[in-house]
Amino acid sequence: MTLVKVTIRRRLQATALVISILLFGIGVLTRITIQETLINYNLLSQVKDLLVHELNMRKAEKDFLFRGTIQPEFYKTGNSAYLKALDSAYIEALNITASLKREPVVIKLNLQENTASLNQEFINYNKSWNKLLSEIKTRGFKDHGNIGEMRSQIHAVETIVKERNDLRSGNYMLTLRRHEKDYLLRKDTKYQQKFEKTYSEFLEYLNTRNGYDRALNEVLISDLGIYKDIFVGIIKQDSIIGYNNSGGYLAELNHAIEGIELHLMSLETEIVKASEKEVQKAKFTLFSSLIGLSIAIILALYITAKNINKPIEKLKNHVLRLGNGELPENVKIKGKNEITDMADSINVLTDNLNNTRDFAIEVGKGNFETQINVFNNQGDLGGSLIRMREQLLNVSQEREIQKKKDEKTMWASEGIARIGKIINRNDAEIEETSQTVISLLIEYLNASVGGVFIKDKDK
Repeated sequence: MTLVKVTIRRRLQATALVISILLFGIGVLTRITIQETLINYNLLSQVKDLLVHELNMRKAEKDFLFRGTIQPEFYKTGNSAYLKALDSAYIEALNITASLKREPVVIKLNLQENTASLNQEFINYNKSWNKLLSEIKTRGFKDHGNIGEMRSQIHAVETIVKERNDLRSGNYMLTLRRHEKDYLLRKDTKYQQKFEKTYSEFLEYLNTRNGYDRALNEVLISDLGIYKDIFVGIIKQDSIIGYNNSGGYLAELNHAIEGIELHLMSLETEIVKASEKEVQKAKFTLFSSLIGLSIAIILALYITAKNINKPIEKLKNHVLRLGNGELPENVKIKGKNEITDMADSINVLTDNLNNTRDFAIEVGKGNFETQINVFNNQGDLGGSLIRMREQLLNVSQEREIQKKKDEKTMWASEGIARIGKIINRNDAEIEETSQTVISLLIEYLNASVGGVFIKDKDK
C-alpha cells in the first residue's frame, strides 16, 4: 500500500501509533537505565552498610579494650556485651561481602577480586581478634590469668619479707612493685629494665645475707624469681598484644581495618563511577530519545501536512475559480483517501456545471430538445433544469402552433382580399372576372388546374 492510498485517518492513526511506540521505547530504555542505576545505588548502599558494620566493630573493639578487659565476667565466662556486638557486626559484614561476590553488577564491573580481598580482610581481622582475646584472657586482670597469678606470687613474697622483718628487703619489694605498676600503667619497657635491675640488686642482697633462715631465704628467692618470670611473661604478652596499636595483634587489627577501609573506598569509588556513568547514559539516552522523538514527530507532521495541504491547496484554487464563474478542468489528485473523495465530488460538480453551461448555450440557440444530464437529472438543480426544458419546449410548441394558425389566417385573409378586390371591379365582364379569379386561385393555391362550376338551380 503506497502512502498516497492511505487515508488521512489512517495516517494520523499511524503517526499516533509511531509516537506511542517511540514513547514506549523511551520509557523502556529509561526504566532499564534507571534500574541499572538503582542497582548500582543499592550496591553502594551495601558498601555503606559494610562501612557501618566496620565502624561498629571498631567501636565494640575499643569499648572492649577500655572497659571489657577490666570486667571479671570476661575472664570467668569469656563473654562480654562488647564481644557480642562485635561478633554481630562481623557476621553481618561477612554476609554482605558474600552477597556482594554474587552480585551481577560486581561481576560486570570486574570487582570480584576486590570483594574477595575485602572478605579476606574481615576474616583476617577476626583471626587477629580471636588471638588477641586469647592473649588478653591469658594475661588476665586482678585475680584472673597471669596478672592474678602474679598478684598471688607478690603476696607470697611480701608475706616472707614481712616475716623476716627486713626493712631493706621491704624497700626492694616496694621498688619492684612501683616499677611493676608503672609498667602496667604506662606500658613502657624502661620499667622492665628498672624492675630487672632492682630484682638483681634484691637477689644479690638476699644471697649475701646469711643471718636469716636459709630455707626461708631460698623460698623467698624462689618466689621472687617466679614473680619476676611472671612479670616478664606479662611484658612479652603485652608485646604480642601490641603497644599503642603499633605492634602485635593490635597492629594486625589496624592493618586489617586499613585493608577493609581501603577496599571499601575502592568499591565505593568504582560503584560511584559506574553510577555516574549510568546516570550520564540515562541522560544521553533520554535526551537522544527526545530529540529522535521530536524529529520523528516533526517529520510525521510535515509529511502528513504536505500530503494534506498540497491537494487541499489545489481544491481551494479550483473552488475559488468555480466561485468566480470559471469552469476549469477537473482537478487531478493521486491516491485514494478523503481528499481524493472530495476531489471526485468537486469534479462531478464541475462536470455538471459544464453540462449546465452547454444546456444554457443550446437553449439560447432555441434547441429545446437537446439532451441534458445534470446530477443524473436528480436533486434540486437537475430536476429543475429538466422541468425548465420541458416548459420551454411546451412554450416553443405552442408558439409554433400559434404561428401556423396566424400564417393560415393571414393567407386566407390575403387571398380573400385579393379575390374581393377583383370581384369589386365594376368595369369587367363576368367571364373575365371569373377567368381572373380562377387564375388567382390556381396561383395562390399552387394548383395545376382550376375551374368554376355554376349550379343549375332547376336541378
